[in-house]
Amino acid sequence: MRYPGRAAVLAAMLALAGCSGGEGQQMAGPEQVHYDDAAVRVKQRADEVAQVLGVPLAEPYYSAPPCEDPAGEPSRTGVYHIHSSFTLTVGEDRVGDVLRAAHTHFTERGFEVRDITWFDDGSGDLRATSPEGFGYALLATSSPAELAFWVDSPCYQAPAGEVDPSRWTPRFASPATGG
Repeated sequence: MRYPGRAAVLAAMLALAGCSGGEGQQMAGPEQVHYDDAAVRVKQRADEVAQVLGVPLAEPYYSAPPCEDPAGEPSRTGVYHIHSSFTLTVGEDRVGDVLRAAHTHFTERGFEVRDITWFDDGSGDLRATSPEGFGYALLATSSPAELAFWVDSPCYQAPAGEVDPSRWTPRFASPATGG
């Protein structure tokens, strides 16, 4: 037996719930943001943490990989996130202090924070997620005086007609020109 009105009722329920029903589409769709604007959001957060820790950001790297669709596959609909990585040269005697300071900073701001994973050499890893969905990681490296620092944005929808994210390079406003 067929129920011709069932599809219409289901479509209306999905629309009311903020869902869309196509292959690879996201529920309630991510915010539409240009790659450069998303990179600025990530850089601002990285700068804030570096300032709190008293350590300059070095060796910046940014990329815009696709987010996963609901099936766990890379998005083919322009949904991406910004991944950034930096090196923090903290000095061998400060790695533990820097990780504890980051843990305190994240905890005080309501982040979801994993405990520090300590290693035998005194280094460690720390991961946190902000209430807005930004992911942070401070990770041990092969150098006892350095930490890798990652900041990842939540998923965004690229505006229609944007360049292929594999060809994107970030453009930040110049402090000298203001833009």
